Amino acid sequence: MSKGFITTLIFLIIICLPLIFQTLDFEIKGTASENRQLAPLPAFDLKETKNAKSFISAVKGVYHDTKKFKDEYNKYYQDNFVFKDILFDLYNQIQANLFIKNSLPDKVIIGNEGWFFLSNEHSNVLLESLGIANFSDEELATIEANILSNKEWLRKKNIDYYVAIAPNKHSIYSEYLPFQKTYNKTPLDQIKIKLSDRQVNFLDLSIAHKKSSNDPLFFKTDSHWNDLGAFWGYKILADKIKEHHAQVLSLNISDFELYKESWDGGDLAKMLNISSQESFPVLKIKNSTASKQPSVLPVPPYFNMSSEYEERYKSSVNNLKVLIFRDSFCISMRKYLAESFGETILIWDYSFNKEIIEQEKPDIVVHLVVERNLEAFL
Repeated sequence: MSKGFITTLIFLIIICLPLIFQTLDFEIKGTASENRQLAPLPAFDLKETKNAKSFISAVKGVYHDTKKFKDEYNKYYQDNFVFKDILFDLYNQIQANLFIKNSLPDKVIIGNEGWFFLSNEHSNVLLESLGIANFSDEELATIEANILSNKEWLRKKNIDYYVAIAPNKHSIYSEYLPFQKTYNKTPLDQIKIKLSDRQVNFLDLSIAHKKSSNDPLFFKTDSHWNDLGAFWGYKILADKIKEHHAQVLSLNISDFELYKESWDGGDLAKMLNISSQESFPVLKIKNSTASKQPSVLPVPPYFNMSSEYEERYKSSVNNLKVLIFRDSFCISMRKYLAESFGETILIWDYSFNKEIIEQEKPDIVVHLVVERNLEAFL
């Protein structure tokens, strides 16, 4: 048996291994983690073909059904390729350890002293935080009109409206970015100026953040604020609402026990497939009165995490009902909000859903949006 034949045979075995393992449903995975739902294995159901009314439409149906299956299977295979995690692990390790490079510079910025930041693939967050990317005059006019329209619609129903903007990590800890901070106006600055004389409850939650403490307000390896950062953001929102609704319970830091926990890294570390030990502050309320309630609203088909779409809490502190359209930055805030109102409803969606508002009849509606997603108001 010649060396050439053996070499060819080994090569064929190597290139066929993924297909063999995929067919036999072997699981060989590394440590890579994707913070999204992977594409499922599609079914070749010939739906359009079966519903055809003529031979011509049946032929077209076969083509469309086959093309649809091919496209869906490509997505499935790309997401579930049997050696994907291992190869991604290897790529990351080579980039980080051999070439001292960030393997995903468009997704994650490796800052100073172990701080990680989202990069421009996420809503152009870096350029916006540096004031390099801004809203046009037309976009600002649209945002203003939409917010004022929401406010007026709610006013007619005697419902108060608050827009609360959670800060980008870049805005609070810019000193750890590997870039020079600019003094250009950011998109958030633009909106604040645009609405300054419009009597809108538009709250920049970043001004509540105090960095005098030794405890960080954001996770170093995650894109979100931690319990302490979320508390100070909550505090400015609760105090503002309390100006118009005196019965709101605005919690103080003394209402909590502060302790430390640790993990191997947050969402940014997972994107890079890096393990980075980190400790962070956790707040636990001393005397809780809030209790979680069953969800009652249908989950939209576009929302993948069905258990997270709606959350409800009840408390005996007052009779106020608040409805909050929110994002992931509300996860660390919800335990504070639940203690402040008689009924708290959290909807993970930016849409100003009039149907839900009319069904729930809240006293207060809050739009809680992270700074990098201000486009939600367009």
